[in-house]
Amino acid sequence: MARLSQKLLYAVGAGTLLFASAGWADDYEELVNLLKEKKILSPQEAQALIEKHRARLAKEKEKTLNGEEIKKLRKLVELKIGGKAYLHYDYTVNSPVSDKNDYGEFKVTRAYLDIKKYFDRKGENYFRTTVDVYKDSDGSYTVRLKYAYLNWRINKFLATEVGLAHRPWIDWEEHHGWLHRDLEETFIESKEGAHLINSADLGVNFKGKEGIASWEVGIFNGEGYHGQEESSHFGKSLEARLSLSLFKGFILSAHTVHSFEHKGEGFDRHVYQLHGVYSNHYFLVAAQYVWNRDDYKSGKDKER
Repeated sequence: MARLSQKLLYAVGAGTLLFASAGWADDYEELVNLLKEKKILSPQEAQALIEKHRARLAKEKEKTLNGEEIKKLRKLVELKIGGKAYLHYDYTVNSPVSDKNDYGEFKVTRAYLDIKKYFDRKGENYFRTTVDVYKDSDGSYTVRLKYAYLNWRINKFLATEVGLAHRPWIDWEEHHGWLHRDLEETFIESKEGAHLINSADLGVNFKGKEGIASWEVGIFNGEGYHGQEESSHFGKSLEARLSLSLFKGFILSAHTVHSFEHKGEGFDRHVYQLHGVYSNHYFLVAAQYVWNRDDYKSGKDKER
């Protein structure tokens, strides 16, 4: 009778263990140790149950991580938040744009907050929003929208940006032929250089690459992301770039812009550019030739 009672108690204890494992996993080992103290389980049986329980918990945790938690983590990965700031100290010996009593200063020339929402694992389809912080003419820092576009892969050779998107040239040059945006804008953009176009505008940009070639073709408002659209007719800007990696380290590019702007008297603008860059681990050297013609309504042509 005593033996039968002990077996019955063992069965009840085992059932309780299973119930505890399913409902109160944190108390499982405590219950096993209690049954061991009551001599219902031998030390060897208790240890075996604890090890089996720990292995089951690890497996369930891995299963959960590969299931629901992975989905949650993937949702977070699909949203990428980044930023960039150009911080430096300038000391200018002689410059027409610097006050003679204030040649040296700490600067934040640009700061960007970048948010991308991806729609696929490859990172080819996404929506991007970029906020641009810059120093205004009165010395205060101003926030404006730099990019807000949908990037979508059409096929193997072609993708598109729709919205406030990249224009074909400047971003490409900054990453391939300049690499010093922290010091100064590119020549074609800088106010102290050609000052012809800027890097982003509202419109549609098509881009692609295959083999040694990469290209971009787009149609935009023409005034850029910090200019107001003032066309008196259709007046958009048609722009294109073709780049060829002719041999390792050397890229030859052609770029053109044809646009109409209406600010005051207005003008038709035609830009043609040839650009070559050679780079390796030790140095980069680039050269460009830019030809521009503005056909003003007044009949006065400006060529440079």
